[in-house]
Amino acid sequence: YINHDGQDPNVKIQWMENDERYHNSSWLNEPLSFFESVWTPKLMLEYVALRDIQEGEEVLVDYGKVWEEAWNDHVKAWEPVEEYLSPYDLNKNVDIPLKTHEEDASIFNNIVGLHTDEKNEEREIHRIRARKPAPDSQTDDFVYDLEVIGSGNQVKRLKDVSRSQIHFFHKPYKADMFREESFRHEMIIPDEIFPNAWRNL
Repeated sequence: YINHDGQDPNVKIQWMENDERYHNSSWLNEPLSFFESVWTPKLMLEYVALRDIQEGEEVLVDYGKVWEEAWNDHVKAWEPVEEYLSPYDLNKNVDIPLKTHEEDASIFNNIVGLHTDEKNEEREIHRIRARKPAPDSQTDDFVYDLEVIGSGNQVKRLKDVSRSQIHFFHKPYKADMFREESFRHEMIIPDEIFPNAWRNL
């Protein structure tokens, strides 16, 4: 992904140079009616650096004023609709006590947990049955009793599982970007890129 910077972008969008395989620059002189009978893409945009970009520096492009205004309006009006813990937060902050399914099963609506055993094999967590203070010999604050899905979809119970053996991921289409209240807006390609014959239609 290339993020937005309306003040100091380090790349811009432009048509690529003529290329036999990807880009036929003569098509930019054609009226839009020409493309009604064309089914092979032969126009391509490219990102070009506006200055030297250092190793590890983020690449940034200007999405346009309309996008930036829409984003600012979204930020001002946004309010969290529910308590939400992302898999990233759960995996990064292993000191957060995990809730059992009995305490709050709803947090597992959007995420799936995996247990990694000593052989580095992963199994999906079916339920977190219990949370207990860890023995003094362990560095974790808690250990967990789990139900995991084993071979043949058989449920297997595990006891005293270390927090470091549990990781979380989003279920398909349950990440932040798919949430109804997430920000969505098209990136704006500068008008000056387009031939005059394609404008104001």
